[in-house]
Amino acid sequence: MEEEVEMNNQKEKSQKKNSILVDGVILNGPVADSKSGEKFVEEVSKMIMEEVIKKASDATEKVCEWQSPEKLRTLLDLELKDTGENHPKLLQLCQDVIQFSVKTYHPRFFNQLYAGIDYYSLAARFITEALNPSVYTYEISPVFLLVEEAVLKKMIEYIGWEGGDGIFNPGGSVSNMYAMNLARYKYFPDIKEKGLSGIPQLVLFTSEECHYSVKKAASFLGIGTQNVYFVKSDDRGKMIPEELEKQVQQARSEGSTPFFVSATAGTTVLGAFDPLNDIADICEKHNLWLHVDASWGGSALLSRRHRKLLHGIHRATSVAWNPHKMLMAGIQCCALLVKDSSDLLKRCYSANASYLFQQDKFYDISYDTGDKSIQCSRRADAFKFWMTWKALGTTGLEERVNRALALVRYLVDEIKKREGFQLLLELRSHRKPLPVAPSKRIVARRRLTGPGETACTRPTRGLKCYHYGQAGYRAADCLAPAPVPQVSSRSLIQLLEAGRIKEDLWALADSPNTAGKAPSAQMGATDHQTGTTSLKNPTCEDDPMEEEFSRGDACQL
Repeated sequence: MEEEVEMNNQKEKSQKKNSILVDGVILNGPVADSKSGEKFVEEVSKMIMEEVIKKASDATEKVCEWQSPEKLRTLLDLELKDTGENHPKLLQLCQDVIQFSVKTYHPRFFNQLYAGIDYYSLAARFITEALNPSVYTYEISPVFLLVEEAVLKKMIEYIGWEGGDGIFNPGGSVSNMYAMNLARYKYFPDIKEKGLSGIPQLVLFTSEECHYSVKKAASFLGIGTQNVYFVKSDDRGKMIPEELEKQVQQARSEGSTPFFVSATAGTTVLGAFDPLNDIADICEKHNLWLHVDASWGGSALLSRRHRKLLHGIHRATSVAWNPHKMLMAGIQCCALLVKDSSDLLKRCYSANASYLFQQDKFYDISYDTGDKSIQCSRRADAFKFWMTWKALGTTGLEERVNRALALVRYLVDEIKKREGFQLLLELRSHRKPLPVAPSKRIVARRRLTGPGETACTRPTRGLKCYHYGQAGYRAADCLAPAPVPQVSSRSLIQLLEAGRIKEDLWALADSPNTAGKAPSAQMGATDHQTGTTSLKNPTCEDDPMEEEFSRGDACQL
């Protein structure tokens, strides 16, 4: 025992003799107790697994153990002290934080536009938190820069651009601000050096249902909130293109300079998708930058069933898309995507900091993407989305989108059944089918119940048929044969595909006065011996029809 004490004394004397002392600080001594720290991380990891991850899908647990701010202050030890706490105390604090926090993974958490747990994204966040990278140069973050490049390339592909650029940002609000500033720089590049004094009175346009970040961005960038024109929306929350045209012309007549339109794909309150194609026509006519805030709705691009909600997005100049919402990638995971491939992002935001972005490095400096951002330190947000995408594949992500929208439809149906609840807005889809033959088609349709109104498709309801000819789409009542009276739209498609509905039993209309008469043209491929008509491979594509179809109408699900 005495020998051991003596050895420790000798070791301590040796350390003191060889120590480097600066301003009373030993520089070559231990910075932290690694063994103790490792043990603490291990204990907290177990706590996270038991109290958060394993309980994430347990509906019997509380979403939140709610306390008032005053009460919560008394339950938590929030005071910061001169001396540190011991590990048992710290572990109790961690337990308290978990106990009194909102469990966003909980099956009953419905508060915001994100929810649920993705285990792969969560594991990716554990990795990035442990590695603590900053994504600005390849030399400091080689893996995560390549991951971000791969993810952005795939997202751009789903928008429908042949090429483009992009960067992950801390939130969709920042992406919207980036896009607005980028548009201003494109039209007035001198603003970067000369400021606002040399440019005209700029105005921008967005819908009444837009996210509030558009107004904030105008304020932050010095454009001014009074120069944000809010375009009227229809009763379903979609921007009215004709009103946008009026606003643009009015702004010009007032001497202002329109430069930017922010459309929304999935509004915060109503979930509306603006008519992007019509808005793009106006933007092209007036040479305006079209930005699409698809922070929530952008993920529908991964669904073959629902991507038509964003029809026309390929014509946008920039897009904001947040995988942390519908795709559950974990907050925060937000990308700004730009159609431009000429390094516009870098020209707009670069400061050419010589201590970071040297031009004579030993690798391709195009991978030093940090100068595309107003940030310096930047998190590896793309990695969690990449990990989820790798784990589930595109088909798995598509299933998440389809399930999310199917849950909405289920909820609507349940609300209609419940006493004490009133549905304020009927659910409708934007899916539209093409003619089966080059110029002729037949589709199932809900019976109209009033001007501009439709009823839900039911097996007991009547049907509408449509014919597409030179005069466009016109409606006619279906003459249902006795063996299959008043079938649902899904059943109609199945019957047509099976060839069980004869052509001469259906009424088409090239003009209003032909309703109820014999059809004037074949539909699809007709078997002249049996007199039956088949509908081959019905799919939901784009067409010029103005009315929206209910999900499942004339579409292969």
